[in-house]
Amino acid sequence: MRIVISSIIAALFCVHAVAAQGLIEFGIKAGTNHTSPGGLPSSVQGTSGLGYQVGGSLQVGLFDVVALVGELTFDRRTFHLHSAATGIDVTTSSINVPILLRIGLPLKLMLELGPQYTHFISTNNATTSDGEGFAVIGAVWKPFDLHIGVRYMRGVTSISTGLDNDITNSVTQVYLCYVL
Repeated sequence: MRIVISSIIAALFCVHAVAAQGLIEFGIKAGTNHTSPGGLPSSVQGTSGLGYQVGGSLQVGLFDVVALVGELTFDRRTFHLHSAATGIDVTTSSINVPILLRIGLPLKLMLELGPQYTHFISTNNATTSDGEGFAVIGAVWKPFDLHIGVRYMRGVTSISTGLDNDITNSVTQVYLCYVL
């Protein structure tokens, strides 16, 4: 019993020491999305739309200027598709899980790179029930506990809609993250 209690105390001490050194950061984030449909056939036109995102993040420092970031966010995206005969508004609500590598740059900037998986909770005029994969690149400015970020996500898998079998999304995000 003493070994178990000693192990728990030692683990808590290590977690506290790592957090005190600033190697672990928890954050709450919110921002906007700008979604553009892509990969459309010539008979279908697309118009981008605005949405939002909210959620949390966890950053773990690996080296002096390299960190690994995981997030869990709720996301709402919209865009419009139209052809000569009809038009539809596509709206998706999803849970997003990006796993990104952050690389430190001068002036308290960090470059973000990595994949993101998006799992759809609900879709309006999209017939895809699976998720969607993205390749992510972005930048974060971290002058203090309020981080400012911009991110571009290119869809690497497609979703299906009533006007076309497969389209991809490109999403630009601007967000704020408050570090706790």
